[in-house]
Amino acid sequence: MKNLNLKSWLLSWQTWLSRQRRSGALLHACAAALLWTSASALAQSAIPVPRYEDETQREPDVVLPRFPEERNLLRFPTNWTNAQIFIDTAALTVRDDRVVLYTLVVRSGGGAENVSHEGLRCTTGEVRVFAYGSRGPDGGKWSPARSAAWRPIEDRGINRYRFEFWRDVFCDGRDTETRRNILLQLQRGGRERVDGVPD
Repeated sequence: MKNLNLKSWLLSWQTWLSRQRRSGALLHACAAALLWTSASALAQSAIPVPRYEDETQREPDVVLPRFPEERNLLRFPTNWTNAQIFIDTAALTVRDDRVVLYTLVVRSGGGAENVSHEGLRCTTGEVRVFAYGSRGPDGGKWSPARSAAWRPIEDRGINRYRFEFWRDVFCDGRDTETRRNILLQLQRGGRERVDGVPD
């Protein structure tokens, strides 16, 4: 009788232990599931890492100005080309993002004329052509440039005047000059001009 009671007690003890183990495993499983669910929810609600384009400030839209009139053209004197270079003073704009917008008129010795509306970025030394102009019986009209990407300014060839604009006229290092200073420096051929210039 005593042995039977002992066996019964041992059986009850083993059953209780088995239940505790199963209960412990269930608790571990529940805890793991809860942890995984929390981590998943946290990952979904976390602040995303900004992409490059999100960090880049959107560039303001450019509204093309009126076509240049002869009375508003200010000549930029040079001694390295026979072409005459003009800036339309009515379209000259200095933006807060250190970009200068201007309308450029280049006239060759033979009378050909090129008109463009451009932007020059002082911080990077780049230029961008927004549109090209053509004169007609009714004045002139703009045609958007096919490629309006920013391009590095180079000190060579017939486009050397853009380098001079960047170095001696529009910019003061990586910052922009004031509109007043730009007009003064255009008149005298640039900040660094020390030699004579053609009339």
